[in-house]
Amino acid sequence: MKNNMLKNNLKKNENPPQKILVIGARGFIGVNLEDCLKKKNYTVYPVTSKDINLLEDKSVEKLIPLIENSEVVILLAALTPDKGKGVDTYIKNILMAKHVCDALKKANNEPNVIYISSDAVYNFDKSLVSEETLAAPVDTYGSMHRAREIIFQENIAPEKLAILRPTLVYGPGDTHNSYGPNRFRREAFKNDTISIFGEGKDTRSHIYIKDLVDIIEKIISQKISGILNGASDRSISFYDLAKLVSKCFDKPVEIIKKPGSSHPTYRRFDPTLCHTTFPNFSFTPLEEGVRETIKAMNKNKEA
Repeated sequence: MKNNMLKNNLKKNENPPQKILVIGARGFIGVNLEDCLKKKNYTVYPVTSKDINLLEDKSVEKLIPLIENSEVVILLAALTPDKGKGVDTYIKNILMAKHVCDALKKANNEPNVIYISSDAVYNFDKSLVSEETLAAPVDTYGSMHRAREIIFQENIAPEKLAILRPTLVYGPGDTHNSYGPNRFRREAFKNDTISIFGEGKDTRSHIYIKDLVDIIEKIISQKISGILNGASDRSISFYDLAKLVSKCFDKPVEIIKKPGSSHPTYRRFDPTLCHTTFPNFSFTPLEEGVRETIKAMNKNKEA
């Protein structure tokens, strides 16, 4: 299926939507997004799993009045791989998306919808990725996000739906400890070491949390629809990333190599669509973002 190009439906002098429903507001992205939107004077309705359990059928009726009071609905809620990588987690995530979609269909309004997906929907055989790259996931996590995308694409009008596919997100306060800047900085802080798999030749792009929430806000304010990748053209090997992180500490940090795949994968992105859609936006340099993250970690004594 060919991806839809972004479409800007906003005339420059129109007022942007003001009432934003954020589903999954307690997570790393949600907390930062809510803070960003409030600073820009949006009215934010944050929903967490404690407020509404999206796994329950009754979540549909609970969501409807919130949707009807909102101009934009953002779905961030998902069980991440650290909560499980099997079929059970996959099914739960699909059920959550179904309930949100059911509520949207029953609501008496038609808000804009933003689904925060993942670059995991792309196959790693493709070394250069753009929005026109075929989404062909190779694991249950990527398949889950692609299935969720399709659920929304089949039930939400194209001009009302934006799908954002961010790459690996990092920044202060992240709790996922995923392989990359977040895990490397914590290992260095706590153990004076950083562990990488194999020779660390795999290359990835990373996006600073401040950049990600900035892009989401721009999608809201400019009433953007279509598919957009959240990634710069800067890719780096995990070995070079480990060296970059280690240099941000005032103490020696040893890089330890652990057994890993002998067939590294390489991924980089073509950010042309992002830059043409948001010409005044620029990604935070990786070195700057990592230093800011480590500075915040040291200040808070976060291990």
